[in-house]
Amino acid sequence: MLFSALPTDENILEHLRPLLERVEETTHGEWCQSTIIEMISAQKLSLLAAVKGGDMVALAGLVTKEYRNGTKVGRIPFVVGQKRKDWIHLIVLTKKWMIDQGCNSPGVIEMRPGWERDMKAHGFKVTHVVAEMELS
Repeated sequence: MLFSALPTDENILEHLRPLLERVEETTHGEWCQSTIIEMISAQKLSLLAAVKGGDMVALAGLVTKEYRNGTKVGRIPFVVGQKRKDWIHLIVLTKKWMIDQGCNSPGVIEMRPGWERDMKAHGFKVTHVVAEMELS
């Protein structure tokens, strides 16, 4: 299994469609497919995929944010996939991506509570908790 940066042509995006739909669902539409495609085209989002036997089994989005004080932070706004235990160990490769992008501050991942144990095992520590509520 490998975790690889993806080219952004339409053929790849078509193969990603099931994972992109899952991203849209788990982020409540914040990361819809059209936004992802627009941000990739503008070179503001990179995708990393876990590939097993030719199938893409997980997808992570990576972005950076630079602040006026010179701090540059890498962020992983979404990670989706099946059988997390099979590929979660590859998440540490996002650290190399962040360093390659010139990030100089700890990387941030947005995750569901059930991921905490797995992420701690791979060098992440929980520093913030996010809560949401329905507006209906």
